[in-house]
Amino acid sequence: LSSAYALGEPFVAILDEQGGNREVNEALTDPPPADADLLEPMRYLEGVQPVEVAEPSVPAGAERVDGGDFGALSWLMVLSERIDPRDALTVADGWAGDQYVSYRSADRMCTALAYRAEDAAMASPVDDLVRAWAAGSVGLGATVEIVGDDLVVRSCEAAPGTPAAQPADRSELGVSYATLRTQAFAEALTAGATVDQAACFGDHIVRHITPEEMAAGVANDEAAGQRLGREASEACL
Repeated sequence: LSSAYALGEPFVAILDEQGGNREVNEALTDPPPADADLLEPMRYLEGVQPVEVAEPSVPAGAERVDGGDFGALSWLMVLSERIDPRDALTVADGWAGDQYVSYRSADRMCTALAYRAEDAAMASPVDDLVRAWAAGSVGLGATVEIVGDDLVVRSCEAAPGTPAAQPADRSELGVSYATLRTQAFAEALTAGATVDQAACFGDHIVRHITPEEMAAGVANDEAAGQRLGREASEACL
């Protein structure tokens, strides 16, 4: 619920830096088409549109319950529970579109998610990272397969009495990485960087903060912030 506020403020700052109130007004009139734009503002600035993805199939005998768009933000939050949030951010960055369906099978609730990578170069690393998530989801029957152009993940609630992997409470940490990256992007633009340099600057910073450091608040440490900013400047500016 708080992610729109955490991501929205620096996103608007980027729009304001690019074109002032007119750019912000245009975004209010014609909002970003996907939450992936808030995670990676370059998508919005370049006019990238999400692609249509077919709903995954429901197994024979199962009862369809619900379906629709899942969203890059949801991928980030879900994957962050089982893998490094920076890797989860990589999957969210590679998102081109998706579709989910939930269904009841043998008295258990299950979900199938179809993920479309933005290009062939992203498909393989995304596949590896999602399979790592599935491997860490003990007891949930998680499977990963390629169906046409899409990666399809299936997972069900644990059967009664079956030990299952517990969440690591890192969903918010995943959003923190995305928020910090967008904030750094906005700050670099304000300092005179180009859009490409600013995007590089923000990504370089978050890629060099471990989950342990992020959880400990290193992003709010002045000395650490100066060091990270200096290293990112040397790499990108």
